[in-house]
Amino acid sequence: MPVSRSTCACPTRGSTSSPTDSTSRYASPTCPTARCAHAACHRSRHAWSPPPAYLAQHGTPQHPADLAHHACFLYANAIGAWHFRKADGEEAAVRPTGPLITDNGDAMTPALLAGLGIARLPDFIIDRELADGRLVEILGDWSPMNIALHLLTPAQFPAPGAGRAGD
Repeated sequence: MPVSRSTCACPTRGSTSSPTDSTSRYASPTCPTARCAHAACHRSRHAWSPPPAYLAQHGTPQHPADLAHHACFLYANAIGAWHFRKADGEEAAVRPTGPLITDNGDAMTPALLAGLGIARLPDFIIDRELADGRLVEILGDWSPMNIALHLLTPAQFPAPGAGRAGD
């Protein structure tokens, strides 16, 4: 995947003014002001994945708009509308709400497995749970728009060199 750069106002927790500070985050690459630099470096498949017991109790969403009537887990850095696209070009957006807001997908997993809601998580976090049936994928015809893993560095410093670590 080609690396693209843009600037944003995403906080890099624990950052100082050191040119070596960085963090990574799954998010949209656009934000309103310039406090850090984004370099989109990876796209993974994201799945909306409740456990079967949640679906038995609350029903299975058939369209993204249905998520407005479900308990959804949200990323703290991505509160707002979720945008979806189907292969045929149809787009949809929904502004979900729910009982859990965190900045860590791994922190969502126990609540998700307990049947407390629906989460949108990258495949590398929930592949095992999907494979063994503890979670099921819903809305399989819909893909999230503009979600990628971004390397965030302070905007005033140059981006780290490709493949370098710990110079």
